[in-house]
Amino acid sequence: DAQMISLSGLASREMLRLSAPGLPMAVIGSGSLAGSIARYLGKRGTSPIRVSSRCPDNATSLADSVGGFGSGLEDLQHLLDGVAGIICATAAPHPVIYPQHIEHAVFPLHIIDLGVPPDCCDEVRTANQIKYTGLEDIEARAEGNVEERRRRAESAAAIIRDGALAWSRKQ
Repeated sequence: DAQMISLSGLASREMLRLSAPGLPMAVIGSGSLAGSIARYLGKRGTSPIRVSSRCPDNATSLADSVGGFGSGLEDLQHLLDGVAGIICATAAPHPVIYPQHIEHAVFPLHIIDLGVPPDCCDEVRTANQIKYTGLEDIEARAEGNVEERRRRAESAAAIIRDGALAWSRKQ
């Protein structure tokens, strides 16, 4: 995890770590970020993937590519029944997930929200049985991993430089 810097990879790996294997997970959105998330979850997880988006055709197409189920946002409440984890990655200018959408989810419910502005309303983000991770948290992990990569690269460069100097002195 210390080397991963992509938001989709970090969010997906975190969801796989947090959620019970085999229970459904939902990806809200169908753009490139949501697509990367759905593919990561589909390849590395054992949970059924459900995809919802403003465009039902895009959601269905993405869900089909990972062996899952897709629908439009108008069916969001039904799509979220029984899910143990949700990753939101929409470009919506307003929240798309409200308390009524998650009434029949599995609690505690893990939500990773990569939306700007957040895809979850305030009541969902602060609810007791919700384990909420926002974009800022995932970005902070990515930045920490970038710093770790930089530190390791500098260390490797110093080892190579010192080795080359030692070798050139022997010649």
